[in-house]
Amino acid sequence: MEIHARYNANGNSRDEFLFAYRNLSVAENYIEIAIASVDENVLHGRNYQHKMEPSAWRNMDRTFVMERIKQARAAISEIHDAIEHAILEGDND
Repeated sequence: MEIHARYNANGNSRDEFLFAYRNLSVAENYIEIAIASVDENVLHGRNYQHKMEPSAWRNMDRTFVMERIKQARAAISEIHDAIEHAILEGDND
């Protein structure tokens, strides 16, 4: 993925591009916190006691959640890299 935007005098500044880049880094950190929270507070085995074969249901839910989180991580990482590339390209213009 490439972002074709470049900072310029008539648009946003390099610092504003960097601000967005850093915010994505923050988002990546918060995703890690959210993963731990979901795993500890939602997907905990005690929350499946009402099901037959609670471990199987927990594993199925955990697989579902982790797959979506993996997709979210990949998307954020791709956008993060694209903004970094846009900043570097802007530096070379």
